[in-house]
Amino acid sequence: MIQVTYGQPGQGMTHKPIQPVSEFRQTRQAINLLDYIDRFITYFERAEGHKPRSVLLRPEQLAALGVQPGTCYRDVPLKVMS
Repeated sequence: MIQVTYGQPGQGMTHKPIQPVSEFRQTRQAINLLDYIDRFITYFERAEGHKPRSVLLRPEQLAALGVQPGTCYRDVPLKVMS
């Protein structure tokens, strides 16, 4: 784990771990879309007993997320709907 030191020596330096960086954009639209995808995967898993093979998205949705086709979210690849 990577840690960052803040403060001056002898003045109560604190160590804070760096938070993992998400590969998805952190805009309001991207967060809402990821929430929707998350709920879809959960619903599908409860209904069918397994996760879907992939989630199909429009090209503009993938652009909003800031990822390329084939990127996995919760072990489910995100693909472009053609």
